[in-house]
Formats: sequence, structure tokens, C-alpha cells
Amino acid sequence: MKRILFCLLVMFLPSIIFATFQKPDIIYITNIKYELLTNPLELYYINSSIKRPDFKLCKMISSANLRGYIATWIIRNKQLYLKNIDSCISNKKVSLKILFPNNNFSKKISATWFSGKLRIPLEKRIIGDMGKYESLYEKELIITVKFGKIIKNKITDNTVLKFLIDYGMKYYNNNNYRYAWTVWNRALNYYPNNEKLKKLMKKVDDKLK
Repeated sequence: MKRILFCLLVMFLPSIIFATFQKPDIIYITNIKYELLTNPLELYYINSSIKRPDFKLCKMISSANLRGYIATWIIRNKQLYLKNIDSCISNKKVSLKILFPNNNFSKKISATWFSGKLRIPLEKRIIGDMGKYESLYEKELIITVKFGKIIKNKITDNTVLKFLIDYGMKYYNNNNYRYAWTVWNRALNYYPNNEKLKKLMKKVDDKLK
């Protein structure tokens, strides 16, 4: 149970665990390198009876990588593959052969255990000061994956006013007034004459007094 809870926290609650600037995984798409703000390897341990290793970065122990590794992924022929993992277990360098001893070893592992969405920032960050995972970017590539197969690609434009208002409202409704204020204040930089944003800012300012 503890292992499952830890994996779930690493994968789905970056705003809690990754309070510092967490180093994301890496993904190559058509030989272009991107940061990957999803950690598909965690789901491998959630969905199997295999115990999650105590991953540690080989060079140093850093609060900027609490999961203990940086995985490199590639997409080839609409399939997600794990290409490499930079980590150590008991001070020994990890290899794919060590992590996946029952697979017919190749230079990459098909991520058939993963179903979900891959989140890839394409442009500059517009909201978020705590770290990359919980930040919002002007444009993000969202890739839907089912059992390792690429199902759909979608580019999300996060500069849309309605999205920013709704994003802040989510925090406002959860009584996180400080973060709602941050979201709407940043949105005002893009939409300085928007009356709705001005009213929301006044509303959240009253809560913060």
C-alpha cells in the first residue's frame, strides 16, 4: 500500500511533492528533445507486483528530483518507448536490463503498461512560480496514450482568457486565494482592460485582507 501511495503521489500530485523545481523526464519526438511533465514509469510499478526500487540520482541527492531518476522516452511509429534511465540503486548505475530482466532486451522498452496523457510544454511559462510540473505554459502538447500506443495529439493554447479565469476559479473555490490571485494577476498582464478579471481580482483581494 505504501508503495502504491508513493507512486501515485509522484505521478499525480506534482504540486504537493514537487514544491521545488523538479527536473522532468525527457522525451524525443521526431528527434527533437522536449521536457516531459508526466512520469510514465511510475505507473509501471503501480500496475505490477514489482516493488518500486529506491531510485537515487548517481551524482547527488537533490530535492530537485525526489523521484530519484530522469527517464528518457522516445516516440516511434506511434509507440511510446523507454529509452534510458539516469539513476542508481544501492550506488550502482541502473540499466534497462536490470529494471526489465524478463523482457527480450533491446535498446528500448515498449511502454505497454502506460495509459494516460503525456504533457509537453512547447512555449514559455505564463503561470506558476513553484516549479515546472505545476506551471502553465503558453502552448502545451498533450499526447493521449493507451497501452503504450499513441491515440491522439492535441496542442492546447493556454493563453485563452476563459481558460485562465477558470484555472484561477478552481483555486478560489478551494479557498486557495493566494494562488487564485497569482493566476488572475498574471492574466491581467495579457488582458489589462478585461472587466471580468478586474472584478475577480477585487473579489480575491477582499478575501486576502
